[in-house]
Amino acid sequence: MKLDAFFAGHPVFTIDEVRAYLERGGEVHPRALEGRLAYHVGEGHLARVRRGLYATVPRGLEGEPLADPYLVASRLATDAIVAYHSALELAGLAYSVHSEVWYLTARRARAIEYGGQTFRPVAHPRALADRGQVAFGVRTLDRQGMTVRVTGIERTLADVLDRPDLAGGWEEAWRSLEAVEYLNPSLVVDYCGLLANSTLAAKVGLFLELHRDTLSVDDRTLAALESMRPAGPHYAFDAKRHASRFVSRWNLLVPAALVDRRWEEPL
Repeated sequence: MKLDAFFAGHPVFTIDEVRAYLERGGEVHPRALEGRLAYHVGEGHLARVRRGLYATVPRGLEGEPLADPYLVASRLATDAIVAYHSALELAGLAYSVHSEVWYLTARRARAIEYGGQTFRPVAHPRALADRGQVAFGVRTLDRQGMTVRVTGIERTLADVLDRPDLAGGWEEAWRSLEAVEYLNPSLVVDYCGLLANSTLAAKVGLFLELHRDTLSVDDRTLAALESMRPAGPHYAFDAKRHASRFVSRWNLLVPAALVDRRWEEPL
């Protein structure tokens, strides 16, 4: 019965979480715990996502449960942070829904398949790891009574412009970010400063400049990002492969389709 109560409040959980729960109640059988969980898997009460990670199966359902993918990602590593396109989806900003779920972790891990989705680990940006700032701009959400750590919109904006390959491509990233209604520009500047990536600072500056009225971006914010721009022209958003435009303020060569907003035309 004690395990039933745990299952009811934990749609996705690790073996360490259930062990800690049993220890708090004075009921712990370390050697037997895996056997008890295997029994519940066999009875159809649980589904095994991977070794040590389980999803509960609602009563009346059979087979692999449609577990919340963000809860699954949050339990794939103790330091997991949902990020990139998956952070856009969690914020309700993604232009399209993807079958890949991205999460940050310092742990070396392989991608896994579960519930028709692929969960892909990504290493923390080196600049953040070196500065002990991997949690910068991260917030905590409640999902079905459980906590999920996810990059906030300010960090996500910079992350997907930095790695559009983890956000469905630069067009998907750009169009998703255009759904943002509010952010803290100074936090974006601080994050770019931590990353010390001049091309990224310029890309973020370009985006904020083009959306300054919608996002209430002031001249001070743009000047701060401009001071971080590259010293010479840099290509951005795969501009080398397509007709490009030079944006002098940011020393960026970007696809002409971005500047002209020719979203529906093939690049």
